[in-house]
Amino acid sequence: MSQDPAAKNRKLESGHGPASPQLAPDVITFTPIAGGAPLQINVANDASYQVIYGSGSTTPGQVYWTNADIADAGLFLWYDGYVIGPDFSNHPSGSASNYYDVWTPAAQGAVTGSGTPGDPWTIETNVVHQPSGTSLTTRNSYVDGENYFRVDWDICLPQAAQVSTFLAADYYLQGSDNGYGLYDADTGSVGGYNYAHDWFQIFTPIRPSSHYFEGRYWEVWDNIGYAGTAGPGFNDTINTDLIDNGAGLQWDMYVNGCATVSAFWSFGETPTIPPVVPPYEETCGYVLWQTTLPLSTAGTADFSEVAGTLDTTGQLLLWGQASSATGQPFATAQYPFQVFDRDTSLTLETDRDVYRPGETVEVSGQVVNTSGLTQNMVLQVTDGQGVILEESLTLDANESYSYATSVEATSDLVLVATAANATATAAPTVADPQVDASFQAPDVVGRTSFDVVLELSNTGLVPANLQAEVAGQAEPDFTLQPGETRQIYRTVQTNQDTVVAATVSGDASYDFSHPVVQGELTTLSLDVPPDPLWTGTVAVAYSLDNVGVLPADTPLDI
Repeated sequence: MSQDPAAKNRKLESGHGPASPQLAPDVITFTPIAGGAPLQINVANDASYQVIYGSGSTTPGQVYWTNADIADAGLFLWYDGYVIGPDFSNHPSGSASNYYDVWTPAAQGAVTGSGTPGDPWTIETNVVHQPSGTSLTTRNSYVDGENYFRVDWDICLPQAAQVSTFLAADYYLQGSDNGYGLYDADTGSVGGYNYAHDWFQIFTPIRPSSHYFEGRYWEVWDNIGYAGTAGPGFNDTINTDLIDNGAGLQWDMYVNGCATVSAFWSFGETPTIPPVVPPYEETCGYVLWQTTLPLSTAGTADFSEVAGTLDTTGQLLLWGQASSATGQPFATAQYPFQVFDRDTSLTLETDRDVYRPGETVEVSGQVVNTSGLTQNMVLQVTDGQGVILEESLTLDANESYSYATSVEATSDLVLVATAANATATAAPTVADPQVDASFQAPDVVGRTSFDVVLELSNTGLVPANLQAEVAGQAEPDFTLQPGETRQIYRTVQTNQDTVVAATVSGDASYDFSHPVVQGELTTLSLDVPPDPLWTGTVAVAYSLDNVGVLPADTPLDI
């Protein structure tokens, strides 16, 4: 799958100047992280980027189109048959015209922070894809004086699924639209550098990526998708020729609810690969602290360890794994907890992680006044449609208040609790039952009995209530739990061609029918002598013929 030749030559036709598409005014806006040097990061409201390095340069933009504030770089997602990405058709360059389903801007906050390592410049942007119910939240952070910045994005899905997400750009290497490719196997970093070998642009994955690619800019976009259809994805190659290049990283993952992906994007006269701190582990996420403890083969031990300052806030997970002397894990355990940096701590929980549409979600939590003074505050819980709980509270120092409410589960349910200067969120998964079914029966049978089987597998996230009938015999109603598979057997016997059937109803609907051929068929013909019959022994000729497709053992009685 590739673009038409005219699309590939669009940059040349415009003389490396911006094309003239009919842009919708003010659809795509941006907020710059411009507090320090040398980088200015223009974060657009459609999950796209332009990066300015050295604003005094005549071509400061590091993404094509170099003189535009909004450019062709950003975040993409494959989900539920959609290829979702920035609204390139409303970007000034006009060169990235692959017509993805676009992110719809939802909200963009102000730049916060002071630009120090402990308090970097940060901006949060929210976009949604309304047809699929997907949302994306980006957090971009920058420390003054660094030649790289960090991109974190949260992917939230209405139903659990295998997805692919991409970070990609059409490079403009400090005044040059052409460059060579580079790849660092130790870190998984991919990027490009200019003809003079004195300017580099590099993507470094923090969460390990699945694939990478560097090549011609239109190959980057075609590999992600074209005309609303997913492309082949990135193929772990770079082009060592001098070309009009771009590059990107791809992450393949299973997302149940929300998942976070992170990467660095660096620029400079020498290749910069920032240290990935904290490291990422597939089992438990980003590792803030870890230790190894000895344990004898027989006995029980209690451990008390000081983790020190974690330098983060929010929901964390204490995760432990027990392994044998050979390194084979045999047990795990986990304990979630919260870290707060405010005068008020706030939690928000639901009674389950997964619901069916229309079920009741029981919501609960606790507010704690962690300051030394009495606080007056308003506790509010919203569900994305409106306020579901609001209470005025007066809490003395270190006093807590527990709250509870309920709401109906909907496909786009996002719960947000606020109290004083604290915020807590929860996005339980709301999913319909998903059941796969298959029916197996032989094509040809003999006169002995044979088995047919209906197999049902719950591939979804919620229990499925089902009824089934196989070969005319009903099965008692049953519930199939997520991940459970059930096989229903029936024994059938026939002496002629027939059709066996199975039906499934309830939370899934299937109708199966399977023709079965009787393969043991014989014919008998007698050659009876004509009248008159003579006394004594008379010879009667007969013919027994197998006209079926199976060997036949036929008893004969004349």
